[in-house]
Amino acid sequence: MNTEQKVSAVQLSARLRGVSPPVTRRLLITEQASLAQLHATLQVAFGWSNEHLYSFQIRGWQFGDPARACVCRDTTDV
Repeated sequence: MNTEQKVSAVQLSARLRGVSPPVTRRLLITEQASLAQLHATLQVAFGWSNEHLYSFQIRGWQFGDPARACVCRDTTDV
């Protein structure tokens, strides 16, 4: 008896706005993943530690709190 279950996945491209050079990641995630799981995946992919505000926009629908999300610029002098 074959007990393996097939899981469908989607490939996503995530990009940070307002940074140069461009920063992008390609992700594979199951179709059934929740936004919380997507958030956790993005945290790992970008090397973050859950310290930044975020929001998702999917087909025109906004998830999260866009009023609190911001594009943060690095102001460190080099």
